[in-house]
Amino acid sequence: MQKKMTILAAAAVLIALVWMAPQIAEAGRLVLAKAELTTACPNCQVPDIGGNYSVLGDGLGAYENGDGVKAQIISHNTIYNLDTLNTLVNGHVVAGVTRTVKMHFYSPVENQFPGHVLPPCWGGNYDQEQAVNWIILSDNSQTLTGMQVGQQVQGRARADFNVRNGSCEGQIFRYYLQWHNVCITRTSATTWDATTDLCGRERNYGTATLSGQGGRRKETVDYGDWRLPFKMTITLQ
Repeated sequence: MQKKMTILAAAAVLIALVWMAPQIAEAGRLVLAKAELTTACPNCQVPDIGGNYSVLGDGLGAYENGDGVKAQIISHNTIYNLDTLNTLVNGHVVAGVTRTVKMHFYSPVENQFPGHVLPPCWGGNYDQEQAVNWIILSDNSQTLTGMQVGQQVQGRARADFNVRNGSCEGQIFRYYLQWHNVCITRTSATTWDATTDLCGRERNYGTATLSGQGGRRKETVDYGDWRLPFKMTITLQ
């Protein structure tokens, strides 16, 4: 009986440590770093907007950590996270309050192959301005803070967002973009640039896969590949 109680007590301690681990880890590893999105892109391959990146800022300045925004290097310094979802008001975008990202969707093969279509509930709107939970991570567990100035590493990115209207909410709970190729460059002791596509590539296509998840049917729906090139500058706060 005593042995059983000892085992149960040990299990309870282990469960408590597992539950507390994220808070302990977050407190010990957070590096605050603001994000800025560049507009002009001389090598982007998005012909219907020409000369600009497809993922832009909201015009309210840099995304700094605080006031509902999380802008942090996390997880052993291998991931950058920009999360503005807490600036939504009752789940909705409010101009001047919600920190959003502007996204323009373009595909040269839209409707030419099955599955390369916008979500029907978007009503043909190729431009979305939404709050995001966006991560940029390096491959091979390379730490961002451990990079040398001038060093480049390959990585990936994912941005989760919602489109709140009656039709979308009934079909899809959230959407997410996945960029499978991102180049991260340490440009100074306090800054990094993250751009889409492979390091060294001259043309920036910014290919990202769009998916939706949830809704009443609780299913994942793929909407094909879209060109959404971006350039994010990360600066230590």
